[in-house]
Amino acid sequence: MLARFASALTRASAPTETDTELLTSFVRNRDEGAFAALVERHGPMVMGTCRRILYDSHAAEDAFQAAFLVLARRAASLPRTEALARWMYGVARRVALKTRSARAESLPPQEAEGRGCDPLDELSGRELLAILDEEVRRLPSGYRLPVVLCCLEGLTLEEAAARLGCATGALRGRLERGRTRLRARLSARGLAPVAVLALAGVSRITMASTVTPGLRALTARAALNFASRTGPVPDGPRRIAESALGTVFATKFKRAAVVLIAVVLAVPVFAGPRTVDAPAPEEKAAVKATPNEQPARTTVTGRVLSAPGGKGVAGVVVTLWDSERWLAKSLRWTARTDEEGAYSFANVLPGEHYRVWIAERPKKEVGAWSEWAQVHFKGRAARADDLFLELLQSVSGTVTDADTGKPVPGAEINFPTTDGNRDSLIADANGRYRLFAAPRKMDLYCNGTSTRYNRSEGLQHVDVSAGKHVTGIDFKIASAPKFTGQVLLPDGKPAKGVEVVVEIHSVPASEFFGGFSKSVHLKSDAEGTFAGYMVGARAVNKGQAVHLTAIAHSDHALAGTAYARTTDRAGYQIDPLKVVLAESAIARVRVLNPDGEPITNARLHLMPIVIRGDFSLDPNEGFPGGASDQHGSVKHVGAGKYTIAALVPGLPYDLQIGAPGYRAGPYLGPLVLKPGENHEIREIRLDWWGKKAVPGLLKKLQSDDRYKREEAARQFGELGADAAEAVPALIEVLKRDPINTVRYEAAAALGNIGPGALAAVPDLIRALEKDTGGGVQREAATALGLLGDRAALPVLKVALDHQDNDVKRAATEAIKRLERPKK
Repeated sequence: MLARFASALTRASAPTETDTELLTSFVRNRDEGAFAALVERHGPMVMGTCRRILYDSHAAEDAFQAAFLVLARRAASLPRTEALARWMYGVARRVALKTRSARAESLPPQEAEGRGCDPLDELSGRELLAILDEEVRRLPSGYRLPVVLCCLEGLTLEEAAARLGCATGALRGRLERGRTRLRARLSARGLAPVAVLALAGVSRITMASTVTPGLRALTARAALNFASRTGPVPDGPRRIAESALGTVFATKFKRAAVVLIAVVLAVPVFAGPRTVDAPAPEEKAAVKATPNEQPARTTVTGRVLSAPGGKGVAGVVVTLWDSERWLAKSLRWTARTDEEGAYSFANVLPGEHYRVWIAERPKKEVGAWSEWAQVHFKGRAARADDLFLELLQSVSGTVTDADTGKPVPGAEINFPTTDGNRDSLIADANGRYRLFAAPRKMDLYCNGTSTRYNRSEGLQHVDVSAGKHVTGIDFKIASAPKFTGQVLLPDGKPAKGVEVVVEIHSVPASEFFGGFSKSVHLKSDAEGTFAGYMVGARAVNKGQAVHLTAIAHSDHALAGTAYARTTDRAGYQIDPLKVVLAESAIARVRVLNPDGEPITNARLHLMPIVIRGDFSLDPNEGFPGGASDQHGSVKHVGAGKYTIAALVPGLPYDLQIGAPGYRAGPYLGPLVLKPGENHEIREIRLDWWGKKAVPGLLKKLQSDDRYKREEAARQFGELGADAAEAVPALIEVLKRDPINTVRYEAAAALGNIGPGALAAVPDLIRALEKDTGGGVQREAATALGLLGDRAALPVLKVALDHQDNDVKRAATEAIKRLERPKK
């Protein structure tokens, strides 16, 4: 009854703009309205998460605003998927925990006005809700996102499926599996009688957490100011957000390092020996494991058979990946089967979410596809389920152009997998596809192609029963609206053979997982003209706008850009993009270290901002952004001076500077240069990193400003073993600093420093026993586990009965680490 009641509460209507589109509009255009829409969409879930942890309404509002400030600062570096709800849930939880830890003493739960009787109130509500948040966070990513959307944001299955661009049936399967796991975990923690009530109750609390229009507007404006580092931002939310961003940066840096190592070690397809050395992309384990505690790696083996009960097939290329990262651009490894149909991948880090599939069939059947198989780890052995070239049941059809009737090679057919996710296969040169599948009902749709065709209208409902081949499941897809343009030389004559990149931004777009943005690479013909298709622009998308930005280069000496916009109301008619080439611009910058000495090995990252509108050049503004390709020709000319040539006049750029041994500097921009301009950027000084950073951070640790002390302690933790010299100062901070957040950052830093901080064990034990400041005991327990001194075991075991679940959890993990057999 309660679950039905929770489901009947007010729902948000299906969004007309996806999260990815709104994010991109904010990043590229600084669109305050787009950000306000994100606040409106995810605000109730974020507020509900903050209230479940904080209970104090004022503290919850501060944490709420801080969560969206973090989003504003990190928006440019987020992956463009529709998983923003999951990401925001994690951020909201972190900032709420930081807010709670920063308070001198926790506040008692306060009854929300007009909330009525909650079924969790009689069940130690605060503790139970904390457990719920913890267990939702622990769900695999493929299940966590549906649970967040449907159970926390309160969307219906249809609304969530529309948000994700997938079939309702597929999402239902993932949601039910997520709920089943959640119930099982709650039951394992002794909450079986209230597991269902908890799921309903958490949704009710989220729904009750409405966000007023005034707070939405205030948050959106503050986020814009915070992202651009201009204008006022409320002090409390700003400090919480800056604290959270420090932690996010450290984690992201570690993960990026792991991915970089994996890229270096990745092995391509090869013929001959059948064993591939494939370091698994298990980023979490790689980040957490210390050099002395690396998990044992193993070898994954499997077979490819012609059919169930058939013979092995040689020469088949098999791909291995970790499906836990299905929303990200995952690293993959490939191997080729031997004469027995066997293959293997060596040096694989064990995990629960590995899959294998046939990537290349021996007959070069591009349009044929067999479903993936799961990998099972047992002890030191790992075995994949058998793969089959053919099964007793399949579904097949063709993809044709709706206007001409001609086949569409390369069209994507999207289908649900057996575990509730979705995957795609590619139609062959004749527009044909064939999917060998396990027996079940499924919904198919056609994603079109990346350069010309949009996704098909509607789904194809198919019943693939055992021993049955279903044929004639055909798709007719229409070309996207066409655009044209021309590149002209400075004298007005046509520019032949010029490379043109057209950025297409559709709002909203209908591509699966946010295909709103496309980069189309073209070349001008003898008349200087070029043409392409506005993929994502569809007549059924009412109120849609399409933004196009063309960028052209000619031998790095000339460059130009043009912008245009059209809408569905205009029938997507658009005037030709006119790109007039002009002399490229040059920017110059000098990079120095804190002592004023030149840095000669700096790395300059340039990111063009494809936006609508003009920006004034203000070198003091900083815009956050993610890693990007380098644009322009960067050259060190001596004495720490760098020139960046071949910049497109009129196109805004963001610039970030870094160097080995230094902290990366802030983003500088937008830089908007005139034709032929030689622009001098202000002198940039990078802060030391590594052991050289310790003296300056020690001075900051003695500052009268609590936030500088907190930042210094956190950075010592990021330095790790290089900060061993700071251990005595951190111990003094842990013992005497009056601010909770400074003390718990000091405790965390001591743990991250490692063996060089063993002298801190007695003081960490004292902190675990007696320091009741928010978060200090938790970080002290974690640090004791990291330092590895078993003298801490007795006090850690006492902490297992602590009233704070965070402390209990930290003590449990520390005990596991200390009692682990030494190798």
